[in-house]
Amino acid sequence: MILKLYTYDVWEMDNISRIVAFIILGIILLLSSFLFQRLKNIIKNMVENKDENNEIENTKSQ
Repeated sequence: MILKLYTYDVWEMDNISRIVAFIILGIILLLSSFLFQRLKNIIKNMVENKDENNEIENTKSQ
């Protein structure tokens, strides 16, 4: 639906609506990329902490 909106319907809008639509799309894309980077770092930290905890438990059990 979004692809159809930005490939076909946008070109039939007036100039102000077209500008607003592309600004909103840009904001959505920027926010999603920032959220992706933040979640990626959180998941990476969780995995590293889990690996460190597993190493500590393995050295204690030996």
